[in-house]
Amino acid sequence: MVWRFIRQRGVIPLVLILAAVVYWKLHSRAPDVISVGYVADRNVELWNTLAQVRQPVTELHYGDRVEVMRNEGASAQVRDASGTVGWVLDSREIMDSELWTKSGALLVRAHTLPPQARGKTKTVSNVRIEPGRNAKRIFQFMRGTPVIVLERTVADAAQTGEEISQEEKNAAAGQKPKQED
Repeated sequence: MVWRFIRQRGVIPLVLILAAVVYWKLHSRAPDVISVGYVADRNVELWNTLAQVRQPVTELHYGDRVEVMRNEGASAQVRDASGTVGWVLDSREIMDSELWTKSGALLVRAHTLPPQARGKTKTVSNVRIEPGRNAKRIFQFMRGTPVIVLERTVADAAQTGEEISQEEKNAAAGQKPKQED
């Protein structure tokens, strides 16, 4: 049968078919996993593509384990525990394994700390392992969420070019630099 096909149609179609089969065999494996992460927001939509017209595949929840397979700018292609593959539009919604471990240790430590204050958040508030705005976020509270303050830490505020000269003036006058919670 193969010989009849070659005699009637020639060798080129057979070579193209063989090349397609070889390509499929070499590239049919699952993509490599770059890293393992955990969902850092309450609900994260997993999309089928990065295109403007897209459909939701599934919804992930805080703490769900995902495997990051590819990064495209601010987006990440992930695979969840059930094997569903999709795109998270903002990779900041994924926490790396090291940060997830630290947040678990912080939760255990929080159970031993006495409450210092109670209140409600005025705006959307980020929870971080380390003080400062540049530290990675582990959770985000919505406006009006009741909170209990267990410990407070401050860090030097990030300065711009204009504030550096102000800092030098403050140092000369004996004042402390700006700090933030």
